[in-house]
Amino acid sequence: MAKLIIENKYTTFTIQHRAACNTDENHWTGIWRDNLPKANQDAEKHRNDNKYHDVWIETKQTSVVKTLFTGI
Repeated sequence: MAKLIIENKYTTFTIQHRAACNTDENHWTGIWRDNLPKANQDAEKHRNDNKYHDVWIETKQTSVVKTLFTGI
């Protein structure tokens, strides 16, 4: 899935994904991807280098809502 952007005149929703692992001392996270298969590749690469780590995919949705300002 490519970056999912749903928008109209006033609202925009964006969904992104990244691989993450808290087995590392520093809590490793991959970069936010617009593409779920790329995040899966990041997770697979980290798992291959660290066979006993718990690796997962995080998904975030951001939304921006524009509200008309009419003044006071």
